[in-house]
Amino acid sequence: MPKSTSAQMNFQTSMLFLLFSTLVFQMMVQITDGDIGSCSLHMYFYETRSSCETPFYRRLQLGHTANCSDSFESLISCIKNVTRVCEHSWRSDKWIDMNVRLKFRRQFYCHDGALILPMVLCRSGYYRKGPKCVREFHRKFRNDTSDPSLCDEYSKAKDCIKNLLNIECPAKKGSESPLMKILFDGYNPFCPNRVYYPPTTVTTLTRRTQQKSEKVPGPTIKPVLSRKKISSSGACCNKLYSELHLLILILLVEQFSVQCR
Repeated sequence: MPKSTSAQMNFQTSMLFLLFSTLVFQMMVQITDGDIGSCSLHMYFYETRSSCETPFYRRLQLGHTANCSDSFESLISCIKNVTRVCEHSWRSDKWIDMNVRLKFRRQFYCHDGALILPMVLCRSGYYRKGPKCVREFHRKFRNDTSDPSLCDEYSKAKDCIKNLLNIECPAKKGSESPLMKILFDGYNPFCPNRVYYPPTTVTTLTRRTQQKSEKVPGPTIKPVLSRKKISSSGACCNKLYSELHLLILILLVEQFSVQCR
């Protein structure tokens, strides 16, 4: 096969994989921007970070866990417990297990140190300069998970990506979503003395639970099924369909990436 044809195929393969990855990330932004069961998005991230991620990396830093991959199951188990509390009985354990394992990846925690360049729709400069933001942090993390400089390197990498988003993404498609704002807040799992405070304005009842707790005078006649209830049911179904599409897309991306290795 001529070199030009091979190079063209590699380029097309890379662009197709980038397109799949971008679609997956955009769907995750849309799905995750709302409440997680009865928990607000901020509270869900606070619980998974403070109860699961930070202790996970703290054990690695102290040398209590020799291998990140070996202790990854304990992290997944913790995140599933947090998710189960938020979802209550709305989802089955099998669904929660599959959903958590697809969204919280071993590669992300044990190879990337819980920090990657988000796939958002930006100018080419974002993808050209972006890898430089995380390069040094990734190098140090992969070399030694107990390196004390990871605290500073994580913060610098995070700030670098955040600034790059503001410069190279003028339309801010997805970069100003609630999920992105949480991803680039002051959280840092590698700083042992840093206090990660719980959310304040979002610790009140979520929209879903607030509607349940409000006392509404009972009607004098038997009500018929309102359009509001129908639309609410439709929104719930749409969310389920979106999540199913997300799971399928993630599986396609993983299968595609394996074939391209």
